[in-house]
Amino acid sequence: MKLVNNTHWQTRHLKAFAVRVLRDIIDDPGKRRQVVLRVHHGRGKHRGAIHGLAYVGGTKADVYVPARCCADVDKIQLCRIMAHEFAHLRGLSN
Repeated sequence: MKLVNNTHWQTRHLKAFAVRVLRDIIDDPGKRRQVVLRVHHGRGKHRGAIHGLAYVGGTKADVYVPARCCADVDKIQLCRIMAHEFAHLRGLSN
């Protein structure tokens, strides 16, 4: 898995959560290596919320976290959002 961190949060902390969640959701090591997770600050009306975007069957997922000015990151909610987006990559839909 490749993690692209576009936030002020520490990459190693985000990657620790992402790797653990990814192992539970996608069991094929080859597919896990193809995953690209991009982490951004939320914008607009979602600025203070954790949310994400991924296409079913794709390889890229985006997760949006609050900017420093808005709030701290709820770690459990972050893992839930990552799991939801990784499930889309696996092929599941809402």
